[in-house]
Amino acid sequence: MHIPKYNSQIVFCFLVFLCFTLDLSAPIVFYGDLFVAIPLLVLYRFIVFPRVSIKKLAFLIILVVMWEFLIYIQSFYSVYSKLIINSQRSLLLFVSSLLILDLLKTFKLKNILSGLNLYIFVLSLFVIYQVVGFYVLHISAAQLDPAIWLGGTASRNQYMDGLYRPNGLMAEPAAFVGAQLALLTLQYLMYKENNIYRILGIISILASMSFAGFLLAGLWGLLVYLKNFKSIIFLLISSYIAAIALQDIFLARFEVLGGDSDGSNQTKIDGLNFFLNDSYNLIFGVGNVVSDGTTPIFFEGITDVTFFLASFVVFGVIFGSIIIFLFFKWLFKSNYNLREKVLILLPLMKLTNPALIFFSPYIIFILLINRSRVK
Repeated sequence: MHIPKYNSQIVFCFLVFLCFTLDLSAPIVFYGDLFVAIPLLVLYRFIVFPRVSIKKLAFLIILVVMWEFLIYIQSFYSVYSKLIINSQRSLLLFVSSLLILDLLKTFKLKNILSGLNLYIFVLSLFVIYQVVGFYVLHISAAQLDPAIWLGGTASRNQYMDGLYRPNGLMAEPAAFVGAQLALLTLQYLMYKENNIYRILGIISILASMSFAGFLLAGLWGLLVYLKNFKSIIFLLISSYIAAIALQDIFLARFEVLGGDSDGSNQTKIDGLNFFLNDSYNLIFGVGNVVSDGTTPIFFEGITDVTFFLASFVVFGVIFGSIIIFLFFKWLFKSNYNLREKVLILLPLMKLTNPALIFFSPYIIFILLINRSRVK
């Protein structure tokens, strides 16, 4: 395995991936990352690259004004009292990503790839450490939870019958799966050959014991590895080992699928019904809402319905249709081949909207990689 030498571009990219995926239920992490770490990355961008084009500045102003106006309209009929405050997170993340993009355009692609590989390696090892710590060394889930280390509340890493599922540096396994799958997709777009970083990344997704993670990793593996006989053998062996190791959670998941105890899917169904049965929601969207004890329980899953549905739920049918149309229009005209285009769509099953911390950088990086192919 090649360990890249110190390089400011590699370090900056590593920090971008870290700060935009770090999502633990600890105040010091949430507020520190959102109001200190990410703004410092933007500040560094202006120090190193102190220019913003008039065209981009105009776009950012129009984007912010329109977005804030939509949030203001949503606040009149929303049952979520903190909608305006909570929605600022999405704006900050998206605007920060767009500003950082200008600096990333000046980086060598190999340095971006090195920073990405290094982060995938660190993130994967941390998840594997959690698995070994709990199931081999019998360390408690609380002692393995970085959110608790930092004075926060326990991460959502428990499943049926108390089964422990590692969540890495995110609040829950599903969030980790979305981020890691996006990281692996970006890596594949820049480097097609298989390597230790990719293998560790896939292992970490399977080790998270997320049902959605297993399905998405399987689809991702089919697209990436079904090229030749050697790749097919590698995929079959990996799938067999994963199926044996994780059979209990899959059987348990199938048993409750669609039943009364299937709370995860039920919140999504209830949330979509709430969205469809209100004309204001349909036209303007429900916004970036969360379940906080004063809101309906289905707010936990109302925006976790893939990027393709969440665009309508969050922004309404008018703006949602525009977002989906522009995205697919760009993707269709991009320099990516069909295999790559399908791979790009897979992480968007879990990275559903700008409120999620890695959504914005993921979009920015696929734009950046596509732009590098035009040169």
